[in-house]
Amino acid sequence: MPIGQVIDEDLRLCLIRAIEEAGGQCNESVAQSCLKVYGHQVSRDKVRTHYAWLKEQGVVTIENVAGYQVAKLTLRGYDAVEGNCDIPGIKPARRG
Repeated sequence: MPIGQVIDEDLRLCLIRAIEEAGGQCNESVAQSCLKVYGHQVSRDKVRTHYAWLKEQGVVTIENVAGYQVAKLTLRGYDAVEGNCDIPGIKPARRG
């Protein structure tokens, strides 16, 4: 597996974990800061790109609020965070 794919899958798992830890929804600015804590230094544009990808997979919904994108986990997103389902393109979460 190419390193870029490994990084993207880990970043997406970290992103949905950050959204879950923020109460199930998170704006792109907070998400960017959380990703930095997880070891992913990315631009706001990159966060938006991953938000769009997660939306396509049915993991989040996106709402524009005052110029910010706010992602909200779907039931499928919660299942992915908890390790109850595997979604290709997102690093599998460890159960327990």
